[in-house]
Amino acid sequence: MSLEKLLPRSTFTGDSRKNTDRLHRELDRCGDDETATARRHHVGALLAYRGARLVGGNLTAEVAAARFETAQWLRGVLAADGVPARVLVREGRCVIAIAQPAQALAAYGYRVGADGAFWAVEKSTGAAVGYCRGALHAASVITSTGLHIGCPDSSAALTLRGALRLVGIEPQRGREATIVHVPSEELAQALVDLGLRATSTEVTWRQLPGELRGSAPVFASANHDRTRHAARRHVQVAQKVSARGLTAEQAEAVQLRLSYPQASLAELAAKAQPPVSKDMFAGRLRRALAHAAA
Repeated sequence: MSLEKLLPRSTFTGDSRKNTDRLHRELDRCGDDETATARRHHVGALLAYRGARLVGGNLTAEVAAARFETAQWLRGVLAADGVPARVLVREGRCVIAIAQPAQALAAYGYRVGADGAFWAVEKSTGAAVGYCRGALHAASVITSTGLHIGCPDSSAALTLRGALRLVGIEPQRGREATIVHVPSEELAQALVDLGLRATSTEVTWRQLPGELRGSAPVFASANHDRTRHAARRHVQVAQKVSARGLTAEQAEAVQLRLSYPQASLAELAAKAQPPVSKDMFAGRLRRALAHAAA
């Protein structure tokens, strides 16, 4: 789906295109910050939202030649898991081909049923973060009105909206049933919730009036700074909490906050065992930290 053909041309500005490029570059460099569950769903959603289909026994997906880094990222992730994939450049397109997909991609949610192939999605915060990242990686643009994700069908759009809500992001329906929209005023925080801090900072900076951009070190990362300050306060209080009197879940929340002092609540929720929603994790942590003041 070409989002540029479906969205008003006037909403595509120089700044918004730079934000989109920054988002895709950050996703092309996703590394050890992803849990195994998030990584599997990231890959699965990326393939699904690129319209992966069977061609001659191979599952193939395409991206524009300008997105060669994305194709290479996907090939590298699959190779690290022992799944061979080829990247071919044809007529301005990068084609990713994966042999024997039913076996090779089962761990990523690829299933073949009586009605054809589909992608299974787990219901956990870690899976939701990965699924959202994969959708953004595959089919997203940032315009002056916010983030837009083009879904392969209405069922995928429903799944994506549910995944975003599980992470703590409230999406809107776009101009079409298959477009999911995050408004511009909520975009910076949504990106932080998905662990995409560099893009969040850049989006915030570009939303500033021109005369304030020179003060970027002070103003540009306002949302990011608020998140970091809140995390720092949590860590300071968590260091004073005794495990005595805490439930196992509360103790785990405190330990995760101390182990990952810069992580967002959504990222910490994804690291819980088992993963939980952002709101549930925040509640556990809040009740645990209350012991320090008791």
